[in-house]
Amino acid sequence: AVVPRWGFYGFVLASVLSLTITHLILFLHRRVLYRGSEKAKSEEVKQSLSEITRTPPWFVLVFALITLGLYVAGCFVDIYYVTSERGEAFEKNYFSIISVGMDFPESSYAGNNAGPVWIQTMYFFLGLVMPIWTNVLACALFLVPMKPSMQRVCFFLSEMAFAWSATGALTVSTLTSVLQIPKFGNGLIESGCSQCYVMSSKLLPSFTIIALGAVSNVVVLYGLYVRAKKELYHLEE
Repeated sequence: AVVPRWGFYGFVLASVLSLTITHLILFLHRRVLYRGSEKAKSEEVKQSLSEITRTPPWFVLVFALITLGLYVAGCFVDIYYVTSERGEAFEKNYFSIISVGMDFPESSYAGNNAGPVWIQTMYFFLGLVMPIWTNVLACALFLVPMKPSMQRVCFFLSEMAFAWSATGALTVSTLTSVLQIPKFGNGLIESGCSQCYVMSSKLLPSFTIIALGAVSNVVVLYGLYVRAKKELYHLEE
């Protein structure tokens, strides 16, 4: 079982505060730096950003849905397994992103599961809810006709969601965890008993689904954001 202590919660809280303050600083920075490039609201005309940037609407919708679909599908399929062997006993367990998150409340010795449940909530919020919300905002930004002032608001909200999305972090942490599980598990055994209890772990070929989805979705979104920022703030080549 895993027992998170105050240091872990402090680290998470510090990360949340750091992200929040960064968003505030970025908002104020752009408000001062690009104020002269914004048209008066009375002169604004509703247009979709895909039309302004000459980005085909089908490209935005299709590639966002495909890459996000790969990532979400990869969260539900088993992507690695862990084996434990002790003498004649042998156990092999398969895990997915979803199954790991569902086990959080049962991973603590403490009778009060408030901490693990909070970790579980943040895990699913950052790893599943925010990636979906990020793509929804990105599609709305490019496909829904809006005035430039509203497009800048939507762009800023989409950037915030992208920063909170944990697609890349979750994928990389899964890879490193699989590499570290044998070292961590076997390191808990006292010397002289290494043959009594042995742990191993291995990625499954299905890991490529979530890896491909995460990487391609980040690339697509980043490309859209570059186009959006260039147009909304009239940046030169």
